[in-house]
This record gives sequence, structure tokens and C-alpha cells, in this order.
Amino acid sequence: MKFKSNKSLVRNILLLFVGTTLLVGILFLILGRSGETFFEQKKTASDSNQGGIREKKGANFNSAHNSSAAIIAQSNSVITSNSSSVKDVRNDQPKPNVIYLNAGPIDTDLPVTKARRQPLAYFSGKRLQLIQWRGAVQPSWIAELNRLGVEIVDYIPENAYLVYGDWKVLSAMQRRMADKDYVRWEGVYRATDKIQPGALEASREEPDLFAVQMVLNPQSNPETLKTIRSLQISETIKEEPAGQYYNVITHLPPEEIAKLAERP
Repeated sequence: MKFKSNKSLVRNILLLFVGTTLLVGILFLILGRSGETFFEQKKTASDSNQGGIREKKGANFNSAHNSSAAIIAQSNSVITSNSSSVKDVRNDQPKPNVIYLNAGPIDTDLPVTKARRQPLAYFSGKRLQLIQWRGAVQPSWIAELNRLGVEIVDYIPENAYLVYGDWKVLSAMQRRMADKDYVRWEGVYRATDKIQPGALEASREEPDLFAVQMVLNPQSNPETLKTIRSLQISETIKEEPAGQYYNVITHLPPEEIAKLAERP
């Protein structure tokens, strides 16, 4: 009887051990799946939020396109990524001697373009300038611009930058870069470089609807905004800062756009 009791006790202990092991295994499986599901849900939610932020950032001028507004790359403006020129870069082999602006490509090897590389006449306030490098931009080149006080606004294919500064700063940049073999070209960002192709076409759905984008500058923006408000045909549709830029969507007389683009 004593032997049988011992066997029964051993069997019960083994059953208890096996049962406990299975229970722990099931718990680990449940906890493991719960953690993975939470991580995936959290990651998905985060991705959705990031997508929303990107849409909000892009909505500033995409909404202008949807409203048939023409983009004016007005004083201190940015180059938009949905320009026809940039699409050409994506579809075709980009040329290292071309700056693919919204308003159209600039071939920096052409004599007429090389003639634009002139010392800047004195001007008040700040203005934009283009600079193109020979080959991929190197950190040391950017550091040199920063040391001179040049503000980098945006990258433009191919190997070019839209930069910003006052006469003293941009003139210093010109002198410093004049004999550098890694600088292909530099020149003024002209009024004609600021207006998107087709902006002044009367056949547009709303030929007087324009989107104006400026580099965010508390000193110069109020004067530009004053000019826009004095010209606009109706109340402003949308006006807001977006990162380092300031965007305005409004109705303007098409015949005044060229004059507005002349602002430095």
C-alpha cells in the first residue's frame, strides 16, 4: 500500500509539473502575441500620423493647384517639387550643367547664361541668388557658405542651391567663389525665374487666382504682403506660414504679376 501511494504521489507531481509547464507556455504565447499586436498597432498609428503631417505640409500649395491657382515664385520664393522641370529630371537623364527651375531649365554652359555671372549692384534688404556646383555638393562647400552668412533656402537639381542674403553677404560669396573650380555658375534669381509656366495664360480655369510663396522673413514679408493686399481683387483665400516659407493664395490682376515678381 505504501508503494502504491508513492507511485500515486509521483504521478500527481508529474501531472502538476506538466500542467504548470503548459500553462506557463500558453501565458508566454498570449503575452508575446499581445505585445506584438500592440507594437504593430502603435507603429501603424504612428505611420498614419506621419502621413497626415506630410499631407498637411504639402497641402499648402497642392491645394492651390487643385484650385487652379498658378504658383508665383515671388520674392524670396521656393522651388516646388511638382514643377514640370523637376518631372523632366525624374523621367530623363539629368544634365549636370542645367538648373531645373519651376519656370524652366537654365543651361549654365550657354554663353547667355554665363554672361549673367556679374558682380551684384548694391541693393537694400535681402534677395535670392542661384549657385550651382560641379558635382555632388560637399559638406565643406556648405560650411563655407554658412561662414559667409549665406542662408540656404532650398536645393534645386542639378547640384544647385537657392540662397538668400543681403548685398554684403552675397557679394562676399561672389568674391569667395569666383575662382573656385568646384563652382560651375552663380547668378541672380530673376523675376522671370519666379513665375510658373502657364501662370499668365488666360485659358486657365481661374486666370486671376495665384499662389505666392515667400521665404519667411519678418523684415521683408510685411511689405510684400502690403503690396499683395493693395493689388488683390478679393479677400485672401489662404495665408499662413509653412516651415521656412510664407504662403498666400488670392485673386490678383494677371497684368500686375510681372511687377510683383520684380520685388527683390
